[in-house]
Amino acid sequence: MLRIDESLFFGNSESVHRRVIQATQQYPEAHEIILIMSAVNHIDLTGQEMLISLNQELLNQNKHLNFSFIKGPVMDIIEHTPVITTLSGQVYLSTMDAVNALKDI
Repeated sequence: MLRIDESLFFGNSESVHRRVIQATQQYPEAHEIILIMSAVNHIDLTGQEMLISLNQELLNQNKHLNFSFIKGPVMDIIEHTPVITTLSGQVYLSTMDAVNALKDI
């Protein structure tokens, strides 16, 4: 589980991508990755493209990207985009929902 502590935009999307990849390398046994999005108030096109790319990169490693706690305005932006439509995992209302659903996988 990784929490994103600010909006996703062109200025930080590369560092977020890099941090997620570092975490998956540090914990190679993790196959379900949860991004906690509770602090994300906005996502621009660069942030969306990063999440799409990250999802595919993780999928190529037999890992699934999941989101938890996406705020309504952010979900309104991404719900009909490849960020969600091609997501290898699921979108959960809360982090606890994600943990409970994924703990036995």
